[in-house]
Amino acid sequence: MILRVGGRHLAALGIALAGLLLPAAATAAPTVSANQPAALTATSMAVTVFQYHGIQTVTTAAGPVQVMEFGMATASLLGFSMLTPCEIRAGIGNVRYHMAAATGTATSGVTTIQVTSLAATLSDPSPFGLLPVSVSWTVAAPPALGGILVGDTGTLSGVSATLVNAGSAAIKFSGLKQQAFFC
Repeated sequence: MILRVGGRHLAALGIALAGLLLPAAATAAPTVSANQPAALTATSMAVTVFQYHGIQTVTTAAGPVQVMEFGMATASLLGFSMLTPCEIRAGIGNVRYHMAAATGTATSGVTTIQVTSLAATLSDPSPFGLLPVSVSWTVAAPPALGGILVGDTGTLSGVSATLVNAGSAAIKFSGLKQQAFFC
């Protein structure tokens, strides 16, 4: 299944997938932000050219939110899951959405993720790469600007993030499941 990211919650599906390494302000795609942050997890995420772009301010329905912006050229996800907070939907009631996929890959388009927190175990297989190291970044304590990996590739394991906004041109998921729950 190939998804074109566009809607509020589908934009959040693009978390950490494919693209050029341009900050959101430099891209031509419109920014679509969730009303409230969503909880995102992945068993692992293999990435190329994973970079931190800095602190940005994203406007949401609830007002401006400070976020850390990350970008990557490609990504392969295992065990992807995203759960939105409970939101009021006119004519429907209170609903939250859960999206999950066994695998996800992206290799083209622009990808940025904007999060208030990101925790994972980071490993870099290059000859001078990082030994596996646990990272836990927040807006108050972000990583250094620029490239995070010593080499061009690396893996984030046990990924947990609070997602505010994401954008990607196209994402291919295998075994994508979407559910809506009343809350």
